[in-house]
This record gives sequence, C-alpha cells and structure tokens, in this order.
Amino acid sequence: MKLPINLAGKVQVERRVFGQMVQTSVPINENLAPEVRFTPSIGSDYGLQLEDVSLLSLNGRLRVSVLGFQINIEPFVKGELERQLQNPRLLDLLGGFSLAPS
Repeated sequence: MKLPINLAGKVQVERRVFGQMVQTSVPINENLAPEVRFTPSIGSDYGLQLEDVSLLSLNGRLRVSVLGFQINIEPFVKGELERQLQNPRLLDLLGGFSLAPS
C-alpha cells in the first residue's frame, strides 16, 4: 500500500569547515509515497487492527544541498516513519474504522 505524505519543514545542518562551525537551516517540501506492508485483522471488538507493519520503500530521494554539500536525509526520515508506523494508534491517525454495529 502506498501512503501519500507531504514532508514539510526545515533541516538544521551543522558542519565544521576550516575549523569554523557553520550552521544553517534548509527548508524542505517533498511529496513522498512510501510503500507499507501490513496484515489486517479483525479484533474481538470488531475493530480493524494492523499487524506486522513494515516500511518497504520511501519512493523518493531525500537530499538537500547545503553550501555545496549533498546531504542524504533519507535515513533520518525512514527511521522516523518506521517509528510512527509502530504507533498503536496508527489506525486512528489514518482515519481508522470499526465493523461493529452502531
């Protein structure tokens, strides 16, 4: 399943150049469509549950250019997204639903 995500914010970069610390922030606004795999199941309360949630691919390149340096921020974004996918309230965040009669 692909989840459309808009990644917007700033990346704070610090680098030592010729003995001097250089700091800057770079705005980022990227659209991603990460591929996620999961096993859906119906719980005892007839609510939908997601098990074995895993991130297969980000489907996007995440590089920023700062002072002539190309910085790959994909590992940071991937780590945060994997952490969010393990959130027990994931279905609530995605607009989850229940099959229980109202």
